[in-house]
Amino acid sequence: MNTVMSGRMEDRNSCESNNTKLIYDRERCVGVDVCGACIEHCTNGAISLGNDGRIVIDQVLITQNLHLAEICPVLALYIRSE
Repeated sequence: MNTVMSGRMEDRNSCESNNTKLIYDRERCVGVDVCGACIEHCTNGAISLGNDGRIVIDQVLITQNLHLAEICPVLALYIRSE
């Protein structure tokens, strides 16, 4: 599902965990050719490589990896409470 926030298009690729969501901002992601920290630190396969060199998030498994928001150097992954 795509959502426009702050004038940017975002992929909302996550599930809720106690009203907390890990949000993926595709426009900020520099891709795994440049970075790849999220895939490297994902412990359960919730993040994989897409055909376009960007990440793909498993919406069910990602709830166990909210710590990845702290890993992303370009803030393409971040936590939002609702």
